[in-house]
Amino acid sequence: MSIGPRRLSTLDRWLAIRAISFGGWSAAHHSNAVAFLRADLKTMDSLTDSRRLEVRMLEGKAGLLRIGIARPASPSLGTILILNGRAEFIEKYRSSLEILVGWSYTAVIMDWSGQGGSWRDERHSRKGHVDDFAVYLDDIDCVLGWMRQSGMETIDLVIGHSMGGHLVLRGLVERDLRAAAAIFIAPMFDIRIGLPRWLARGVAGLGTAVGLARAYAPGQQEIHPARRRFESNPLTSDPELFESFRQLLLHHDAYRVGGVTYGWLRAAFRSIAWTWQPGYGEGLKLPMTVLTGEQDRIVSNQAAALMAARLLARHVDLAGARHDLLWEVAPVRDRLWREIRVILDALEANRPTPIASLSAIAAGA
Repeated sequence: MSIGPRRLSTLDRWLAIRAISFGGWSAAHHSNAVAFLRADLKTMDSLTDSRRLEVRMLEGKAGLLRIGIARPASPSLGTILILNGRAEFIEKYRSSLEILVGWSYTAVIMDWSGQGGSWRDERHSRKGHVDDFAVYLDDIDCVLGWMRQSGMETIDLVIGHSMGGHLVLRGLVERDLRAAAAIFIAPMFDIRIGLPRWLARGVAGLGTAVGLARAYAPGQQEIHPARRRFESNPLTSDPELFESFRQLLLHHDAYRVGGVTYGWLRAAFRSIAWTWQPGYGEGLKLPMTVLTGEQDRIVSNQAAALMAARLLARHVDLAGARHDLLWEVAPVRDRLWREIRVILDALEANRPTPIASLSAIAAGA
């Protein structure tokens, strides 16, 4: 059953009036988006009560986890869980939280162990390190437990970006992550490396075996935001939003994380290989959409296409986009939010969302 033009009209109105103005691709809309993202670099727990944004710490299995909860002023239509990417933190998603709250949804997000404001190994606090991705799965369990204790027993939509997309899949298959629908944004179903895969895995394993688990992997380091340059960045093709993100990193220096270690890389390869076992994920029965950036140099779009086919998920490749789709140029962000809105509209209508229906709707959007 398709969602008729009336719902798309509603979507267009929503996109046109939200604070970031994703409803059009004009220069004015783009300027509004940049201004909004630059407007408030404060931590979320210092925001006004009227926006109903809250940050708190949870007792996780490995240490303290920092989570953010954004609540609408009006009665909530449901709950959305966001699992962000490696080296990200809650404040980077402030604009996304504003949109979801504007759509009358409660949104929950966290800083993964080892990054943002969550616990870190003080001896290696700037390094992206984990011995096993089970640590991240335990983070998911912790947040889910808190959500259920807080009355958020049903998750309408789970959104995963990059590493978070990979962990959404593992959470859906292996843990108690239950959602009515899922969106994977530039998911880390495999990673792109400048080496043959067998060699990269061997280097990561050997480095870990000889005691270098917490040392930076080859080519990895901490790059101070002041040294970051737009021309060489793999994240966004939008120079203004790149600068906004650079300023965000400068403002939240304590939340920054550098490159990954041998141990992280080994753990990532093992976790990715786990999800490519025959039949993995094929039993999932929920609407899923995979969004990729055509110019992504961080994760593998080929792997994303293969996994989308295995999961019977809708796959949309966004022309010209790099890895960080939520911080891309206006047409890319517009399409991304339309895809999210289509799924939410279908959930609100309380009816199935077949892949063919989603394809037809998006084509006419």
